[in-house]
Amino acid sequence: MSESAGNAIKAVGDAFKSDGAIGSNFNADGAIGGTAQAVGGPFDKDGAVGKQFTDKGAVGGTAEGMGQEASRVGEEVKK
Repeated sequence: MSESAGNAIKAVGDAFKSDGAIGSNFNADGAIGGTAQAVGGPFDKDGAVGKQFTDKGAVGGTAEGMGQEASRVGEEVKK
């Protein structure tokens, strides 16, 4: 039971990382990030708004950290 729960928690965490199924959409070449890049200006990956969504920004960094922590917890639950 703990193995499958751990795998599920890890999978959710992995999805939110910048290279995961959800997080990758926010990258400059992803579905959401690519649209922001096309709009440009403050929404560009280096703009006032866009930079907050990178894996180092306030929003993206929080999601990246949460993804890493959930992946770690998933591994712990499996033990």
